[in-house]
Amino acid sequence: MEGKAGKEPGKCPNSQQYNGKVESRISLSGTSGEVAALEKMVSPYQNDGDYKIAREKNGHDCQGNSVRCTVYRDGYRRSIRCILDFVAAASGDSERPVQRAITVNDGVRIASVETGRPLLFGLMSDGIYIPSACGGRGVCGQCRVCIKTKRLPHTEAERSLISESDREFGIHLSCQVRVSLDLSIEIPWKHFAASQYSTRVAGLRSLTSEIREVTLDVTGPRELSFVAGQYIQLFLPGTESTPEPLYRAYSIASSPSYPRRLVVMVRRESGGTVSPYICDHLREGQELVVRGPFGDFRMHDSLREALLIAGGSGLAPLWAMLQVMAEEVRAGKISRKTTLYFSARKKNDLFLVNELLAMEKILPFRFVPALSNPRPAEPWDGERGGISAVLDRRLDRLDNHEAYLCGSAGMIDACIRVLQAKGLSEEFIFFDKFL
Repeated sequence: MEGKAGKEPGKCPNSQQYNGKVESRISLSGTSGEVAALEKMVSPYQNDGDYKIAREKNGHDCQGNSVRCTVYRDGYRRSIRCILDFVAAASGDSERPVQRAITVNDGVRIASVETGRPLLFGLMSDGIYIPSACGGRGVCGQCRVCIKTKRLPHTEAERSLISESDREFGIHLSCQVRVSLDLSIEIPWKHFAASQYSTRVAGLRSLTSEIREVTLDVTGPRELSFVAGQYIQLFLPGTESTPEPLYRAYSIASSPSYPRRLVVMVRRESGGTVSPYICDHLREGQELVVRGPFGDFRMHDSLREALLIAGGSGLAPLWAMLQVMAEEVRAGKISRKTTLYFSARKKNDLFLVNELLAMEKILPFRFVPALSNPRPAEPWDGERGGISAVLDRRLDRLDNHEAYLCGSAGMIDACIRVLQAKGLSEEFIFFDKFL
């Protein structure tokens, strides 16, 4: 955004009459989106009558709607680096936190973020949703942005998750960046597709003693279109608009064919905040805020035999993929051979068993459950041991396969080692690690 301003302080030769008063001005020219962002930043200060905004046509942007915005302040005008710095200083409002301008993708969006706030949450408050699976704790490494304005130091969490070459390029975790100055950042264009949705709890079901299935009806503002394998962020009620909201990421377990109904599987995490609330206190009819969709985990269009490997609630995105495959078969499409290896500790930790067995009658599909720690007395004639050991026993040379894994990081890493030892190249291994 291009800014124009005069000397400070006091009246200047370019002062103008505006509504009968002698006033000075700050003019900023840009696209309609840029000016709308400016108006949004200035609007909280208009209630006391100190600031007024005038809009007039000024050329054309790519939509043909470029405008000029002039912010008037009685008596003087000031040069600006960030418009809200000007407004706060001119108002003498020491209680109002200083805002910083975050220019996204060369001005496609301009966000306003309070000084000292994590960039991730500041962008979130301005409707720019960056993927984050860990709730902003600096663990998942997904909330990456490229900071173009100035070289900033990296935190220890960033150094552990971002390669040296990417750090040199300016890549940061947005949850680790405390905003202290105006920034210009670059994010993948696909992030602009994520949005906020209102939902209502339509159903609750205990799948195991530790995993609860939650069915959500999307009530607005529109349907939530997604791809099987993606996830949403689910917010703890009452924290959605707080400076650092509480949320966790959950894979969608339902078919994309029903974009107004979402199903997630929530595992109770010991010492957690969001999952214990969902598992113990959430009730039908309750309203929840979700954001998304996020993630690149999805099934690729291929004729290779598919190996699906899940641990616990990691079944969620793979179950969504299987539902899509079943819908395609019903529509007349030939499906590829698929095997699901599903790991649980004990027999009562398995779930959706009947549904998965039913898939064997619809698809060229085989369901292989495995128990890593079965009770000595419980009857079980299936696979025993860790899922990586089961794969090692059952799989031969993998020459024409693809693997899709979802579960804990330890499980996935162990399974990948087995798959590669069996000859499967990393280009055919796709995974989603739970934190």
